[in-house]
Amino acid sequence: LLLLAMPRHALAYNYLYVNSNTKEPLRWEPGTTIYYYLDPGPYGKFTNEQAHTLLKEAMKIWEAVPYANVPHFEFAGYLPEDVNKDNYKKYVGILPCMSEHMDECDVEAKKNLQTVIIFDEDDYILENYSCRIGSCLAVANFDVVDGDYFDYRKILAGFAVFGKDLLRYDTTHVVGTFLHELGHL
Repeated sequence: LLLLAMPRHALAYNYLYVNSNTKEPLRWEPGTTIYYYLDPGPYGKFTNEQAHTLLKEAMKIWEAVPYANVPHFEFAGYLPEDVNKDNYKKYVGILPCMSEHMDECDVEAKKNLQTVIIFDEDDYILENYSCRIGSCLAVANFDVVDGDYFDYRKILAGFAVFGKDLLRYDTTHVVGTFLHELGHL
């Protein structure tokens, strides 16, 4: 009931991490453009082009929220291969990388500051990487931050993975999940 009493904009998003020294939230720099790289593979009942169109619709919704101050999304190109169980570790890793310790970063896409969006056709990536404790339809988060382990400043790159179970739902639910995960990103 408490959630129903909150202003609608309070439900849009909230910061997941706050710098303990500066008390500033970890976020993309306002006015930033997020250049994203897309998995070139199909996405179940959708062609890649159709899935990309739905993703862009969710991005437009976020960009239109005046009080959210979210970055602009821009398509930077396709990843060089269909991301799957054999190669996903080139694109996503468990721990974020810090700009001051990029030599310790174990994922090439992160080293290149690439924000990647992956269509996980068989849920292998979600089940073996991010959703090991419980099942999920999708996951997104930051991947590279400016700073070091004790002084996060701003987000430099992120990722989103959308699983096959999401495809059981209608297009409106798919766009809603894209929208939700972009909020985490």
